[in-house]
Amino acid sequence: MPATLQLAISTLWRKPVKPLLTALVITAAVALVMTACSVLSSMRASLQHNLASVLGQVDARVTPITQGADSAVPAGILAKAANCSVVQYAAGRTMAFSRIRIGRRTRPAHLIVGSWPAAQKIIPPIFSAGGPLTSPLGQILLNVALAHKLHAHVGMTATLLGPAGTQQVKIVGLVQRSAVKRYFSFPSAYITGQTLQKLTGVAPHWDRIDIKFRPGISNAAGMTALGKALGPGVKIRSMGKSRKPFAPMEKMLQRLRWLIAVPTALGAGLLILAVFAIGIQERVRFFGQLRCIGAARNQVAFTALVESLVPMAGGILLGLAGGAAAAWFLVHHLRHGHLVFHPGIASFIIAGSAGLLAAAVGIALPVYKAWRVTPMAAVANMSKAATAKSLRPALWVAIGALALQILLWWIPNPIWALWAYVLVGGPLVLLAAVALTPVTVAVFERCFKRPLAWLWHVEPTLFSTSASPYRAGMMAAALLAAVSFFVSMQARGIGLLESWEFPAQFPDAFVFSPITPLSVHRAMEIPRHVHGVTGVSALTAFWIPARIGAANQQQVLFVAVQPKTFLHMLGVHFAQGNKASAMRAMHAGTGVLIAGDALRSLHLAAGKTLAVGTLAGVKRLTVVGVVTSPGVSIAQSFLRVRQAFHQAAAVALIGTLAQAKELFGINGPNLVMLTLKPSANGMHAVAAVKAFLASGGKQSFLQRLLNFQRFALHGTSVRHMKRELDYVITRVMRALSLAALGGMCLAAIAVAAMAAAAVRQRRYEFGILRAVGAGRWQLLRMVLAELSLIILAAVVLGCALGQYMAYMGTLLDHRLSGFDSRYAWAWNAMLFAAVVCCLATLAAGFIPAWRAAIVGVRSLLAPGRE
Repeated sequence: MPATLQLAISTLWRKPVKPLLTALVITAAVALVMTACSVLSSMRASLQHNLASVLGQVDARVTPITQGADSAVPAGILAKAANCSVVQYAAGRTMAFSRIRIGRRTRPAHLIVGSWPAAQKIIPPIFSAGGPLTSPLGQILLNVALAHKLHAHVGMTATLLGPAGTQQVKIVGLVQRSAVKRYFSFPSAYITGQTLQKLTGVAPHWDRIDIKFRPGISNAAGMTALGKALGPGVKIRSMGKSRKPFAPMEKMLQRLRWLIAVPTALGAGLLILAVFAIGIQERVRFFGQLRCIGAARNQVAFTALVESLVPMAGGILLGLAGGAAAAWFLVHHLRHGHLVFHPGIASFIIAGSAGLLAAAVGIALPVYKAWRVTPMAAVANMSKAATAKSLRPALWVAIGALALQILLWWIPNPIWALWAYVLVGGPLVLLAAVALTPVTVAVFERCFKRPLAWLWHVEPTLFSTSASPYRAGMMAAALLAAVSFFVSMQARGIGLLESWEFPAQFPDAFVFSPITPLSVHRAMEIPRHVHGVTGVSALTAFWIPARIGAANQQQVLFVAVQPKTFLHMLGVHFAQGNKASAMRAMHAGTGVLIAGDALRSLHLAAGKTLAVGTLAGVKRLTVVGVVTSPGVSIAQSFLRVRQAFHQAAAVALIGTLAQAKELFGINGPNLVMLTLKPSANGMHAVAAVKAFLASGGKQSFLQRLLNFQRFALHGTSVRHMKRELDYVITRVMRALSLAALGGMCLAAIAVAAMAAAAVRQRRYEFGILRAVGAGRWQLLRMVLAELSLIILAAVVLGCALGQYMAYMGTLLDHRLSGFDSRYAWAWNAMLFAAVVCCLATLAAGFIPAWRAAIVGVRSLLAPGRE
């Protein structure tokens, strides 16, 4: 074994504190990045999963050319779609009706039939118990409403009653329904096409085929290839529009992994750099002695490199394992927020890269300093007093790094701008903050020396941080990295919740009258008579025949609304058309709005007309606007659920209640959407609204006697569904902030190690102070006072850096995805970070300060005789 390697190993064995601290730092950094990336990846997967359960993962939908209750896709189309090169999954779907029996209980049920197993992958259900279908025959899924009526649970055997006989099936899962779906949909069960064929004796005829394109295939390219493969015998329309409003959120979560990894790696590298730099400084004379006995530069540098690489390699492996375990624990702890654990390979790659980057930053300069040691270092005095001129280079480096980082935002290509910020801009910002630390420490010593001396009851002249500002700056830099990460995470989380528009784009509650229409006038009086209700919008939906251009007549869904309140409550945006002119045309009875998915599927746009069948004959209506919003997409999806035996609407026309009455004879709405005060209880408000609506209007004597309308009204609160989304975002950000707090405590330990090294170098100075009458407690307070000055500089720079990183994140959102994220000031987070940083650092620094205070005077003065 080479002598240099033996020397490195013996040093690791005899002095394990520095290697263990290095391994701890690199382990914590990699674990933090791994945890953050895994949690963010799981959050992104959870968002996709929950949206898929509501909106589906359907990229395209194949339907018959002629719409109707008995329409079916031609035989063989499903096989053609599944064999198309751009298609990942193709699932046929249809509806059927049956009766299901368990024991002596028999209930009617709507059977949602799908081709197994693709149907479950395209629109995955959310389970309250059990799991998905695992076999094409003999299994069934029940939604919780039907299971409750049948007193069924997972593992029981049920009997389906059909025209061809009976079919025994095993219940393998209970499917949850969201609050909206529970309200709109019928009790249903989920079976495969093979089970339906056994039940009816004939093969199922699919009334639609849902398509999921392969990853990387754009919607336009997939639609073109699918159209060529299936031919003109079917209608193909794009379905990806409903999930488009949520795409910026998913992209932001994906980018956030890199934006966390790079600063964390650099912060860990700074900790390692500070620890190793002080260690190398203490061993300069030893390295000089090695050079005197014939050791070459490369051998000295190799010894320092081995001493650092061994703990770092172990730290990276432990960090990957520990980060994955911590992420699993956090996701498992948040499981009731519908999170799924999905770390992904990218999380391991990013975390490992962060560990390598931290190692490179941490050991490059110390190894270079060891390589530069000359034989004269064995006898030279290595201590040098700092001057004001020595701080100017650091100040110019900080100014240059900030200026260069600002120039990167002028890059026109957004993708290049992203990678320039991740790989260059972020490190430049951190470099600027680190370069400012010695200057800030020197300035703060002049400004706050007397207040801190009064606070700690020491002499102001005893402060000596200005004598070694770079060492004090490195200690402050070790702290500011953790503080800035915590503050930036909190600021981004607050801004994300404020800009997350879904809670403001969907009502808080619904009340539905399936039998009799409601009074619009009565509905508008709800906010004045029902406590907690702040807004009301009434609507109804029904099918009408329509002809678009020269196409055949088809059924479309006409949604009759109160335009002003509807557009405001669902946060509708106009993709085409002008809001003011559209409102005028709708009130005049000549205009309608369309949902955004009609632009490509039916080639409708603002200004085009369509012919609809009315009570007075055919009437032409003009499309005066194309609207879109997450609320519209979800409302449209759930309104379609009511039509259990009809083809889903190719387009939803949005008109007024006045048009519905004049053209189609609809007397009133049957749905009331409500917005509530933040403090209001959703279900209590729904009950009060139902009672208020049932107490007015014309009723027969029997209806008033039995209060029939009140029992006929259905209602639900969806506020908890909105809170679940906020809950997931909030808890994920808190989990990342918890990891940042761990990093802050680790930085405090590293600062304590550096403070211990600084105390050892100042033993002669402490001996002189003890000799002239300074007490033990005065030395202890002096060390802690200097640490408090370093903490003050670290907190100020860390909070400023954290807010600046959050601001840069909002700019990235605006430039890359158009996601209008807001910039927020995390005042509470900054105060909390300051308190935690102060307490952790002072607690960690108390030990080296106490050790310096209890050493005898002779031992302290011993270095002066060397």
